[in-house]
Amino acid sequence: MKFPLQYASEKSIVKVGNQSIEVKAYQIVLWMSISGPATTSLSVKVLKFPAILDTGTTHNFFLTVDQLQRWARIPVSGLKQKGNIRLQGTKAPLFDATLWLRGEEEEYWLTTNDGIAVFEGDWPRLPILGLRALTNSELQVLIYGNTKRAIVRTPPPWYWPF
Repeated sequence: MKFPLQYASEKSIVKVGNQSIEVKAYQIVLWMSISGPATTSLSVKVLKFPAILDTGTTHNFFLTVDQLQRWARIPVSGLKQKGNIRLQGTKAPLFDATLWLRGEEEEYWLTTNDGIAVFEGDWPRLPILGLRALTNSELQVLIYGNTKRAIVRTPPPWYWPF
């Protein structure tokens, strides 16, 4: 699987339904979906929404209650709580859910055994995909600064990392 991405050196806009959302300069936007924890295939009815790729985030995935309900159309009460996380003094529950990376025609199930964090309030401004989900899903991230492009992919079978 290969998900080509672009980013900009200035602010840009992404659309989710009829909503326009500002993306800051140098933020890499991926498209995601969330489904129930037992889901092994993705229905075409499941909405996709933007998330920021942040390799500095050491957990799986963060989003707000409002983003979960509005964009994923999943009520918090519909997910099983797995535990809690504390981030800069703010506590948030971790929920069991299936997280999907979405492309134009492909999707990829991400390993999030530790759960996804759902915060009350308005942070994060956009959902955040962190390094733990990428690592546990054995994905590679390649960033090409000269063209402002990035790729998230499964490693090719011949890949030698050194």
